[in-house]
Amino acid sequence: TDQAEVLPFLASNIAVNPMRRIDAALLEWGVDMEAFGSRHGWNWELVMGSDLTFNRDAFLPLLFTLQQLLCRAPTRARALLLHDDDSVPGGRRLRTDFFDKTASIYFNVEQADMHKTEQEDEGHRPTFESATVHAYWLSPREGAPKITVADCALALANIQQAIRRMMDAGQAGHPDAHRLRQEHEKLMTERATCRSSA
Repeated sequence: TDQAEVLPFLASNIAVNPMRRIDAALLEWGVDMEAFGSRHGWNWELVMGSDLTFNRDAFLPLLFTLQQLLCRAPTRARALLLHDDDSVPGGRRLRTDFFDKTASIYFNVEQADMHKTEQEDEGHRPTFESATVHAYWLSPREGAPKITVADCALALANIQQAIRRMMDAGQAGHPDAHRLRQEHEKLMTERATCRSSA
């Protein structure tokens, strides 16, 4: 899943993949997942994602979406999220802030072992090795607080303030300005959907 503008690229990658039981679908964070779940059957066991945890203001919309995807699935679903500390400045701190300080309020969070070895006949080679890429399992935590639609509006307000500060400082051409504008547009859509479903 991804945002609408990325779906054609995602679909072209799927087309050259030998695994044919893959579909590309639009998934907006921070909105009610009823339509998405009805369309796709709520029958997933695993939600995987990478490069999702680099914007603090998007933490709650992402976690709100994961709560719905995991808690409403009929099986004991869980999520596997990957984070590369070197992808953005301050990546290691963002990882700690997301997994240790924020996600752990709503989910059981466990670091995944990404350094398992292949079968003996393959020579016990690590299947994956990186000092900066980390993977975490998230599973529903009993008694965890529920993230609300109002949290979508708070995330949007924070992103709007960041854009305003950058514009006021004359940094419209700054690389983060484009990213923040995209986040702003996405969350504007989400806020409209949140309000209509509230």
